[in-house]
Amino acid sequence: MGVSWIEETCGDWADGVRMLRNSLRFLGQHPSTLLPLVVIWLVSVHIIFSVLPAIPWQTLDVVPAIVLIYAINSALCLLQLTGCSILLELLQHIETGRPMRLWVALRDTVLRNLWAILPLALVWSAVEVLLWILQALLTSKDRKSTSDSVVRAWFDMAQKVLRMGTYLALPAIAWEDVGPYQAVRRAIRIGKTEIASFISATSLSALFMFFVGLPLTILAYADPDFVKAHWKPLLVYAMVIWTLKTYLEQMMMAELYLWARAKAWDAFEVAGDPLRHPQLKTRIMPSLFNGVPDLSERLGARRS
Repeated sequence: MGVSWIEETCGDWADGVRMLRNSLRFLGQHPSTLLPLVVIWLVSVHIIFSVLPAIPWQTLDVVPAIVLIYAINSALCLLQLTGCSILLELLQHIETGRPMRLWVALRDTVLRNLWAILPLALVWSAVEVLLWILQALLTSKDRKSTSDSVVRAWFDMAQKVLRMGTYLALPAIAWEDVGPYQAVRRAIRIGKTEIASFISATSLSALFMFFVGLPLTILAYADPDFVKAHWKPLLVYAMVIWTLKTYLEQMMMAELYLWARAKAWDAFEVAGDPLRHPQLKTRIMPSLFNGVPDLSERLGARRS
């Protein structure tokens, strides 16, 4: 039993490594897929640096301030999910043997996906704001406190799991035209059934982005004056970090979703019940990055 558990655990981490490697390789082949996320980042930065400073926060009571923070964060979450939806639509073009057209992906996102993305963004934002409030209540202003550092690390991981879970639900909306409730149910079911693969993907993406963002973190702590003097190129670097992080997290969750859904359809063909599918390790899984049109073969592309 012990050996079997070790082999299974190693296999789950190997899945995470494979998803990370495949996502980076796909980005090298199709760098233009980053464009929607770059545009979303620019719009989000404009909101953060133009709208937030113009709000008289000192004159607001606690409840109105929380409501305003929720509204702004909901807009940012909606923008982020819209960019991810466009990315998934572009991925569907490639995986169904069609030419990749940005305007078609944007059209499908706005006309077909946005109605389902909106409640997903509102729920994501609500849980995230609640986590911020809890973190503020459970920590002090002393950032050197060890206990507070542990609490902050826990809340950071909770926000990342929430974000990855949201990304896991998004392919159901973009690829299968389901509503937000059914998309969340599928994400929860896949996350519970394949929790080890989900954790490995979450952990590896966080570790990879830690090393990517490490130079900026070191500069911020070691030489704040340098950061102030060279904020424009560093802002571009921050853009690269954010877009790459969002891209990797969404692509890794998209492949995990395809794996689980392919297995679900296999189980449906055998037993007539798509909700009771075996573990992913019992077969060779399809991939978004192998040149095989798995989306059209497994999920059935619904757009021409």
